[in-house]
Amino acid sequence: MERYYNLKRHRPDVMGGVIKVNTTANRLEKLAHINGDFIFSPVAFRFVTKEGDDDIYEFLIPNEKAVNSPMGIPVSVKTGEPDSIMLRITPSGNLSLQGEPKVPIYLTEISKQRADELEEKASNWAFQRAYIFA
Repeated sequence: MERYYNLKRHRPDVMGGVIKVNTTANRLEKLAHINGDFIFSPVAFRFVTKEGDDDIYEFLIPNEKAVNSPMGIPVSVKTGEPDSIMLRITPSGNLSLQGEPKVPIYLTEISKQRADELEEKASNWAFQRAYIFA
């Protein structure tokens, strides 16, 4: 079974990123960041531990911004250390925050249709970003 979640950091009015939870997969294959192809630096999931039937993961999100390089292509510039967010996944695929994140985090479950819409918007933003900086 697959479930989808929109994770936003810092503000609730940003597009955020979509995390897909596949309850039939094992360990790191259980989580996927489906907007990952449209950002500069990939996010990373790291399995931390098992608590009862639940799995605990660390989710690392890079802090970066896009700048125009001398060759006219957008590149990322690191603006700080990655944000580390702890996530708990139940056997049924319920995803929740574990502990207190250092930055404001907004995590909501969304439909497959909404996940597809957000993935398309992320793709369009990547194309637009490349055009703006070209």
